[in-house]
Amino acid sequence: MDKESNWDKAIHTFEEAGGTLSMSEALDRGIHRRDLYRLRDEGDITTHAKGLYRLSDLPEAQHPDLITVSKKVPRGVICMTSALAFHELTTQIPHTVHLAIPDKAHRPKIEYPPIECYWYSSQMLSTGADIYHLDGCDVAIFNIEKSLIDCLKFRNKVGRDLAIEALKSYWQRRNTNLDLLYTYAKRFRVYSILKPIMETITNG
Repeated sequence: MDKESNWDKAIHTFEEAGGTLSMSEALDRGIHRRDLYRLRDEGDITTHAKGLYRLSDLPEAQHPDLITVSKKVPRGVICMTSALAFHELTTQIPHTVHLAIPDKAHRPKIEYPPIECYWYSSQMLSTGADIYHLDGCDVAIFNIEKSLIDCLKFRNKVGRDLAIEALKSYWQRRNTNLDLLYTYAKRFRVYSILKPIMETITNG
């Protein structure tokens, strides 16, 4: 770089951000595009995905796909099978990242990883969306109860069996929040579907 201080500033900016920045984030934080490429070429940062960079000395990311999608679609929330897998409530291994986006948003253009989008109303998108700190990055993922309700609501797309399996796993944990689960079910109009399923599970 032209000045050593520029290198120090850029590295410090990455560190403050948890080690991973998109191109737009780096530019917004004052890193010049030329300096960013220099950091990459000299091995100080690696290309985590197209347009996404990560400090080279960080350990390998444990949730690389979730980080990539979260960085590229900041208004999105990880949902459905991807959220259930994150919460360890399903044995299914999602081959795409399931992502909730605003109902009037265009489908994001991401080359990798593959994504499956669900268009949510503003209420559905804001309810139960928690922030999890993964590999130095903040990633929005629906909490357990909201993820379960979403799978019931979109059961024709994700499969009813997935929702039932996850609800069984949820009950077996014995640290359930049924009040919250039923609150979400009533709010998003799947209470009549959830109730008999939970009665069968809890009485089984």
